[in-house]
Amino acid sequence: MSGINVKGKIGQFFCRHKNKEWFIRKSQFSSLRGERRLHICTECGKEVGSYFAEYEDTGYK
Repeated sequence: MSGINVKGKIGQFFCRHKNKEWFIRKSQFSSLRGERRLHICTECGKEVGSYFAEYEDTGYK
C-alpha cells in the first residue's frame, strides 16, 4: 500500500475520508473464486469498505 499516510486511532477518528483508493488484499491463502477488494483512505489508512469480487469464466461478475 504505497502512498498511504498512516495516522493513529485518534487521527482516523477525526479524518473525513475524502481521498479513497481501491486495493486488493494479497495473502498466502487466496480464494479460487475471486478476490477481496478494500476501499482504504489514503490520508489515515483506515479501511472504509470492502467487497468480494467473484470470478466468472473470462472476468468478474
